[in-house]
Amino acid sequence: MFGTIFRFEIRYHLTRPVTYLYLAIFFLLAFAFVATDAVTIGGSGGQVKRNAPWVIAQAMLVLVAVGQVILTGLVGTAVLRDYQYRTHELLFTTPISRFAYLGGRFLGAFTVMVIVHLGIPLGLMIGGWMPWVDRAKLGAFELGSYLSAFLVLVVPSILILSAVFFAVGALTRNLFAIYTQGMVLLVAWSLASQMAADIDNKTIVGLLDPLGLQAFDLLTRYWTVVEKNTLFVPLVGPLLVNRLVWSAIAVGLFALTYALFRFRSAPPTLGRRKSAVAAEPEAAPPPPAAAPIQEFGGRAWIRQLGSTVRLSFFSIVRQVPFVAIVAIGIINLIMTATYADALYGVKVWPVTYTMVEVSTASSISFSSF
Repeated sequence: MFGTIFRFEIRYHLTRPVTYLYLAIFFLLAFAFVATDAVTIGGSGGQVKRNAPWVIAQAMLVLVAVGQVILTGLVGTAVLRDYQYRTHELLFTTPISRFAYLGGRFLGAFTVMVIVHLGIPLGLMIGGWMPWVDRAKLGAFELGSYLSAFLVLVVPSILILSAVFFAVGALTRNLFAIYTQGMVLLVAWSLASQMAADIDNKTIVGLLDPLGLQAFDLLTRYWTVVEKNTLFVPLVGPLLVNRLVWSAIAVGLFALTYALFRFRSAPPTLGRRKSAVAAEPEAAPPPPAAAPIQEFGGRAWIRQLGSTVRLSFFSIVRQVPFVAIVAIGIINLIMTATYADALYGVKVWPVTYTMVEVSTASSISFSSF
């Protein structure tokens, strides 16, 4: 049964056009980084080549961090999908174990996540083969630099993100929670980057960063140009500790999901449910209204336009997702501004241009919501 569910999950995603859209987005971003100057990722420049192992590793981590916002539904809806299509009532009557159901769903979605993220190394490799790329900005092609960075950095990050997305989707069974968790994680990662501005917090932030960017920066901070151009990223020091800790957390999240999940329609709750409110008697139907008088012309068009604008505006601002996005944005802005006066451990004046630059940078993450 485990293998059947696993294969079904993979087939389901591989037959959806959105899966290949995600793959294409990762491919094009990575391709544009190497093949053009329009995308700047990874810190290449000067004597550091665009396809240097250090640049490849950093570009992969950044793309994983940014791209997880749009991939929340890929894993998060693995369990919720059965409830949306009303197939859970039939599925849960079969002799299926929790491990086969949850394990097959999770491993299948995780495998698809890995396939989608393969667009990153493919884009980085193919971008360097384009004839218009300046050969002076590229080093010798090394397949190992792409494989090592993908296996050491990207796959563990995908495992961590998949465990978080799957746990939230399986336990809450709430579409809003699933599609906002990626944004919450992106804000947390942004705050961790701001905290890293304080040198005293480097080791702690390197351990707390689930994607490993801060641990990678801590490990390679004092590498020379030659080391950045030639050395593969080693799984040692703070990077090794970070990967082990967060891989263990991912396993723990799946174990928690397994322990709390039940084959029932309602999601698990921590308290007792409230008693159902007695249904009120139906009110008598109102008398039929007179037929409205139709009016055409400029004034009618202006009133219709104003009514449509008000309806659209209030239908958006009164929704819980909009309130949550605004609240997260405000928290992110406050936390970012808190660390705006620290530059490499040195306090600076919070002058206007500094605060504007910080607030602008922190708001970019929310420009697409």
